[in-house]
Amino acid sequence: MQRDLLLLEEMIDAAEQAHLLGRDQTRDALLSDRQRRDALLWNFTVMGEAAAAAHHLPALVEQLRSVHAALGSALDSDPTGPTGERP
Repeated sequence: MQRDLLLLEEMIDAAEQAHLLGRDQTRDALLSDRQRRDALLWNFTVMGEAAAAAHHLPALVEQLRSVHAALGSALDSDPTGPTGERP
């Protein structure tokens, strides 16, 4: 259980970083800033890997997989920014 708590702390930290990296960014801004986009996706990877390793959090694993998949789809097909406004 202690290991799961450490993994949960890693997930929370990665989620906070992802929030900071993506806040106030339009889709086009994320697509044009490779370093920011890579850092954002890395934090989603950290969340997914930590969730997969946490044995007592199976529901969270599925949620993170869905978010990760949705983020990739949104970057590929959503013509609006995160606020719903067109750039």
